Amino acid sequence: MKKVAQGLLMIGVALGGLGVLATSQPAQAKSYAKVTKYGYNYKESSTYFYFTGKNALYTKPGTIKGAKLVKSKQQLLTLNAAKTGEKTFMWRRTATTNRGAVYYKVETFDRSVKGWIYAGKKKQHSLGMIYYKHTEKDPAGGVQFFSSLADSALTTEEKTHFYRLTTPGTVDDGTQLFYSIPDWAGFDGKSQPNKKSTVANKNDVFVIDNAKTRVREGDRWVVAYDVNRPGVGGYIKESGLTAIPTPKASEGVTVNYRDSRTDKLLNSFILPVLTGDKTTSIVTINDFQIPAGYVSSTESMTSKIKLGFDKQATKNVKAGSQLNYYVIN
Repeated sequence: MKKVAQGLLMIGVALGGLGVLATSQPAQAKSYAKVTKYGYNYKESSTYFYFTGKNALYTKPGTIKGAKLVKSKQQLLTLNAAKTGEKTFMWRRTATTNRGAVYYKVETFDRSVKGWIYAGKKKQHSLGMIYYKHTEKDPAGGVQFFSSLADSALTTEEKTHFYRLTTPGTVDDGTQLFYSIPDWAGFDGKSQPNKKSTVANKNDVFVIDNAKTRVREGDRWVVAYDVNRPGVGGYIKESGLTAIPTPKASEGVTVNYRDSRTDKLLNSFILPVLTGDKTTSIVTINDFQIPAGYVSSTESMTSKIKLGFDKQATKNVKAGSQLNYYVIN
């Protein structure tokens, strides 16, 4: 028993000695990176990101002394699935460290979350602002490009029908006014309507020219323009427009597309006149139902042939009339 005790004592002394030796060595200081270059600090930009889940968001570039966690990798992935455009992140600034690492300062549209995230290294393959390890499907850092709007193909009805406003008015809800971009599809949030009221346009005729879907919200907006008045149009929710049944030729204006060189009739459509009126004015038809292979312009630069309606009067056109619209291939 005495020998066992002495043995334990000797082991304890040996361990204690090792402890003294270990603590007597100077502690090695942690090596931090340093930022060697900052880019301009933009208040906002039109470059938008979502997150790869490879890196977290910090108050400073992550390897800089004093950087604190803002959002973890998992929290950033959760933000990817946000259903409101306010939570889309935009690029604001770039920083490069002495180790060749690139960091981006990002911030949500609504300014509620901001921070720095690792984007990759200078020596890696770059496509625009995204750095890749091997292929364009493998981002090296924590960000990937994000588009707030996705293309949406027009339906046959949208390509071939004219429309009127469903509920003309003054309410800023996406269905009564026209916008330069859909709500929160950009950093300026609710883009100001082109006009504060569409009450005066309640009888106007509109053509749908394009369509987009908001990626986060999932709703569809169309781009429409007013056939009867200049400067009226833009984005509006698809429910904000109602298709007009095709009128009889005697109740509308027949527009004939004709070849500018041969005068050959290529296509026709009937344009509705303003509700309750017997005449209409045409500002533009913007190539509505233009025949395939043909284009229109105010003037052909090569042949100097006048295109469009040429010199025909397009104001107060009577119902039942026909107008020729000249195009060129």
